[in-house]
Amino acid sequence: MENLIGKINKTGLKFLEPLSLQKTYKTIMSEALNLTKAEYGEIYIRNKREFEKVYAIPEILFSVKARKKGFTYKSYRENKPFKIDITEASKIHPELIKLGVKSILFIPLSYKSKSIGVLTVQFKNINNYDREDLKKLRIFGSMATLTILKARYQSEAREAIKSRDTYKRTENILEKINKSALNFLEPLTYEETGKIVVRELMEVVDGEDATMVLPIKNTFKVFFPTSEKIGKIKPRDKGYAYRALNEQIPFMIHLEEMSKPHPEIIKQGVKSTLFIPLSYKKQSIGALVVFFYKDRKMSQEELDILNLYGSLATLALRKAQLHQETNRALEARDLFMSIASHEFRTPLTSINGYAQLLYNKLSKDNSTEVKWAKIVYEEGVRLTNLIKELLDVNRIKAGQMQYFLRENSILDIVNRVVYGFRFEHPGRKLIFKNSLSSQNTFVIGDYDKLVQVFNNLLENAVKFSSPEEPIFMSLYLRDPNFVIEIVDKGKGIDRKDINRIFEGFQKADSGIDEGMGIGLFLAKNIIEKHKGSIKVQSKLNKGTKVRILLPQIKI
Repeated sequence: MENLIGKINKTGLKFLEPLSLQKTYKTIMSEALNLTKAEYGEIYIRNKREFEKVYAIPEILFSVKARKKGFTYKSYRENKPFKIDITEASKIHPELIKLGVKSILFIPLSYKSKSIGVLTVQFKNINNYDREDLKKLRIFGSMATLTILKARYQSEAREAIKSRDTYKRTENILEKINKSALNFLEPLTYEETGKIVVRELMEVVDGEDATMVLPIKNTFKVFFPTSEKIGKIKPRDKGYAYRALNEQIPFMIHLEEMSKPHPEIIKQGVKSTLFIPLSYKKQSIGALVVFFYKDRKMSQEELDILNLYGSLATLALRKAQLHQETNRALEARDLFMSIASHEFRTPLTSINGYAQLLYNKLSKDNSTEVKWAKIVYEEGVRLTNLIKELLDVNRIKAGQMQYFLRENSILDIVNRVVYGFRFEHPGRKLIFKNSLSSQNTFVIGDYDKLVQVFNNLLENAVKFSSPEEPIFMSLYLRDPNFVIEIVDKGKGIDRKDINRIFEGFQKADSGIDEGMGIGLFLAKNIIEKHKGSIKVQSKLNKGTKVRILLPQIKI
């Protein structure tokens, strides 16, 4: 979730450049393929009752026509993203089979309640986007729609009003909106985003004061006012803010219209007021209000462009809210893991102790109870190791992980790991190849932490490979680094999951429910603390290779 939102934020930067309509389509498609890791894509724009394909990668996809009541129409009509397996479209579009397409993702291009088209991306593998991912992709679709509408408006505006003074003003507003939107992309809190939205709007329209009005229960309240006197204004329940929220169009009111409902504003010297709805798709969340202390008029073209600012501001507020909720969820998860880990340690120590005593007492018998006692003891040890890993994760995130760095022989460390593995897994075949020829086998490192890393990697190889398949481990020098490789011929990892496996609490879709996905997170952090690096290469159903580089001490 967090990673996808971050990518969408970065994508927004590319959408802010003032491009022609065709270059806008090209940029949207490029960013969509980069965001989803898809291979192909198309952009359809609805013209009258038909879909016009305005962009496609590769160009051969221009030969694929959208049916009048097909999947493209379904995404357009229902205004929501969805995915299909190619088997659902194989009879309709056999040409996609020839391109190796396995699945298709449909993203509606929609703005408020109106859809303007559909963006489709095709994958050569089965994509695994869940419902939450699809919700986030709606934001991408809305951003792309606003970008198309902006480019379309700029194109139309240049042709229609070049001879009028309005053109200079609208172009100036568009330029200011583009600059302001850059500030919306920062990962800020909801309050920080709200303040920036209000402040930037003042800059865009050259206003003297501004605020945001939001509905709270059955009344409207002022948020983020730029001055104390504006903060004291009490919006009416059915007033101008309500009108902006309800009609979803910007408008201005002037002195004579404000005198009766808001005499206190007149006393403060306000001559004109601008209302801009904060709206996203079919739902409005509030209104932005700008105050002018001189009489100010705006053309309809200017007001239409400012509607774009309201939509961009709404998306920024929604993004900040999602970012804040995500951070709170992550903090709650980490807090729970920390508390649970500490609380579990004491009873587990007692359980493990009594389980070991029980096993030692019964070990001379061949009864079923001996096997039970052994299982209890082994599972207790496994759970203790898992809790230790959870505590390590929390220490890393808090910057409290302790390292005891000194000179250690990498060969001694690896030999210790190999010996321990063969003792713990007598039935598994581990082939270890030592190719070191130099007597200098020393690294600066924490002996126990490095043993922990290699143990975790070997345990992963055991979990995700067949008991009949051997595991390979090699050690050699590639100046200036020692290279340690662990290779298995197991389930492998899908390419789309490779970049996520180091994030912590992430697991590849292997179909095996083992562990909590924190082993590689710990390994990466420990190795990087040793000035080294770790890389994973894998193919689904072929196996996995983990390569670690650790710098050699120069003697």
